[in-house]
Amino acid sequence: MKRIAPGAYDDGAGGLHIVVAELLADAGFPDTRENREMMLQALVDLLQRERAHTQIVVKDPDGVEHVVREGA
Repeated sequence: MKRIAPGAYDDGAGGLHIVVAELLADAGFPDTRENREMMLQALVDLLQRERAHTQIVVKDPDGVEHVVREGA
């Protein structure tokens, strides 16, 4: 996978993989369950608002990795 930003990776197959712990570290937040939930919810809200056709697949309930597929 190609890293495109802290915590964001392009899998080359239309998927954007989000690693919440990396997003938190880059933003200077401690890696806690509450902060993971906050960061993930902010991302979901943004994507639902800006790209309504985007499918979000949560692969790990603890927010370790999430996959976003365009037009799915």
